[in-house]
Amino acid sequence: ADWLNAHLSYVIVYEVLFLGAFAFWAIVRAYNPELNSTEKPMELAFLNGILRSPRMPPYDPWLSGYSISYYYLGYFIVAMLAKLAGNVGNIAFNLAIALLFALTLAGSYGLASNLLAARHKVISNTVSGLLAPILVGVMGNWEGFLELLRALNLSFVPIAFWQWLDIEDLSDPLAKILWPPDTWRFWWWWRASRVIQDRDLTGTSIGLQPIDEFPSFSFLLGDMHPHVLALPFILLALALAFNLLNQGREIDRRQIAFYALCFGGLAFINTWDFPIYTFVLLVCLLLPALVGPLREEFKWTALWSKVSPLVAVVGTGIILYFPWYISFRSQLGGILPNVLFPTRLNQFVVMMGPFLVILIWYLIRSSLSHWRLAHWRVGLSVGAGVLIVLILITITLGLLALRLDPAAQVFLLSNTGFPVDGTAEELAMRTNQALGTVLIYRLQRPLTAI
Repeated sequence: ADWLNAHLSYVIVYEVLFLGAFAFWAIVRAYNPELNSTEKPMELAFLNGILRSPRMPPYDPWLSGYSISYYYLGYFIVAMLAKLAGNVGNIAFNLAIALLFALTLAGSYGLASNLLAARHKVISNTVSGLLAPILVGVMGNWEGFLELLRALNLSFVPIAFWQWLDIEDLSDPLAKILWPPDTWRFWWWWRASRVIQDRDLTGTSIGLQPIDEFPSFSFLLGDMHPHVLALPFILLALALAFNLLNQGREIDRRQIAFYALCFGGLAFINTWDFPIYTFVLLVCLLLPALVGPLREEFKWTALWSKVSPLVAVVGTGIILYFPWYISFRSQLGGILPNVLFPTRLNQFVVMMGPFLVILIWYLIRSSLSHWRLAHWRVGLSVGAGVLIVLILITITLGLLALRLDPAAQVFLLSNTGFPVDGTAEELAMRTNQALGTVLIYRLQRPLTAI
């Protein structure tokens, strides 16, 4: 009761935000409820397969007699809610999209409010925290603005600018364009998730575009991918990590099971999120000892005492979800650095631009205010050093792959116009020539090659 009295405005805003977002997006889905495009049929098949399975692990909807070999915990949770509500799969699917939208907005608001409250030493930041749902769940990238600018076909914006951006369709000469561009593309907003144009080593488009989805695009599209199902749980993981950072202490034994349930579940919901947010948890465990008031008392010999709770969380998480681990088989065969198709700086700025503006402004302001503090200079130096080391490691791995892997040599030669047959000595000589060709191409385009 005391806590509720102290945080009543925060609780009211949180609940109104959740209910309003859920109702609004349920209406959006009601106007577009079809599940017959993109990957919705696959996701509905997963959901129906779980709903109709009398046992665990659930049936694979494509391979009779086998179980699903996928990270399907998110679909299982949706199926459980469908059972409780008495809904069939297609209704549960659309309601789940609305629920995920509401949980993402509410979770980001809760996390940001706590971050601001801890930063400014107040009980809550009710109004300021409302920026987070906009930034996380509603805002997109610069492509929407560029889309409008291109549709207006303004004469003072040269065609060379659009060709330099190299975003599909935007770089083509346009006649009269309508807005919305009915004669241009049916899903004009689709391009916002495809702003990266991969080209081979000589600059020729390879015809495939990496996906740079963001939450508002995913909610509008309505695909219930694992990365969408994971959004509320990611925010929970970040809140738990911040809880440790704010307290400045280790995870105690009573917390380990709950932390393991959350962080271990990330692997089962969307496996790619598990290493990312486990690393965030590790940083939050180490940071108070390295830069906080206790840093002078910290001894590197006591590092294990800081890391061991994380080991306990990961180990307990694997045990909790062990039945899934033994039934899961991934189609992937490993991880390699992206040496051949780097994201160009101009397209990276389009993709991350709104956040880059905020981040760069914050770094400049903080640098000017705190430059005299030793730990601030050390932090910037370490950050720059880590970036340089990662670039050197990537280059080294790429060169080793070209020297040791014949397939990598063939790929390099075929993408630079050199013959791929001949003796080992001839291939080695052509590989060096091809590397020189690539280097010249990159040096001629220093900004777009980063």
